[in-house]
Amino acid sequence: MNWESYHSIEEIYNYLDFVAEANDDVASVEVYGTSSEGRPLKALKIKSPKAKQAIFIEAGIHAREWITPATATYIINQLFHENNTAVRENFDWIIVPSTNPDGYEYSRTTNRLWRKTRSGSRASKIFQETGKMARSVKQKKGRTVASYRKLFECLGVDGNRNWDFHWREGGSSIHSCSETYAGSTAFSEPETKSLSEYILKNTESGKFTAYFAIHSYSQMWLLPWGYTKNTPEDIADLKRLAKIGAEALRSVHGTNFRIGTTPGLLYIASGSSNDWAKGVAGIKYAYTLELRDKGYYGFLLPPKYILPTAEETWNAIKACANELVT
Repeated sequence: MNWESYHSIEEIYNYLDFVAEANDDVASVEVYGTSSEGRPLKALKIKSPKAKQAIFIEAGIHAREWITPATATYIINQLFHENNTAVRENFDWIIVPSTNPDGYEYSRTTNRLWRKTRSGSRASKIFQETGKMARSVKQKKGRTVASYRKLFECLGVDGNRNWDFHWREGGSSIHSCSETYAGSTAFSEPETKSLSEYILKNTESGKFTAYFAIHSYSQMWLLPWGYTKNTPEDIADLKRLAKIGAEALRSVHGTNFRIGTTPGLLYIASGSSNDWAKGVAGIKYAYTLELRDKGYYGFLLPPKYILPTAEETWNAIKACANELVT
């Protein structure tokens, strides 16, 4: 694995397997579910016998945000190769580099700016290739085969609007063709449902104190809540740790992150993973990090920026971890 180019989901998964095999005393790959198109959903778990706390990192829930799986794999690399072993010894880590592998691969092969999951793609393929779906639909007045085809072309759900915490209360859409389509129900997607169950299974230990949902772009450190302009009772604690992380991030390459709630800096966004992580899973420090850049390249961040982006993000998360130990 290198951080000079973006990698396929197969390469990412092979890297997870390699790390687990090379460090089988502390690391393991866990398959926590299956995607809409049948891909395994994989996490790397790193355990320490000394750990009293744990950190969860998820990346790639939005397919086009390629910098996020790249950053997650870099974090894994640093946990095993950086001289400072304190963060590995004092924490258990669970890292999911690609929460949405179907969408990620589709963005690599077909539509670079694809955002959502790929649920419904199998039904769409049947429709397009055999016409069975078209023939099974009783056409009504004003309804053409082409219009039914359009329904099946509007595939997928916004994985970061699909979580069952204040689902579809604002900042999401009921229309399947929208990029912020929240789904027919909360946790309609196997990617989000399986991940939520996996998180709850692991948080039973009570160890998890921090959750990082890695996104791009905008250079922001987003605090709960996303579904409302109101803030949690412990907002001061959340801001304090975020400032430590943002300062550590800036110290690497001079990149500035703004700190605030999602509605305060962007917009209302209900049904998000970090809101759920705090509101349901009970993880105190639940954040969304919007990585580089501010919009010049946007989602099309060139490969030359992978390493500096990953370096500064890791330094930020490491600083937060070190602060939580003290």
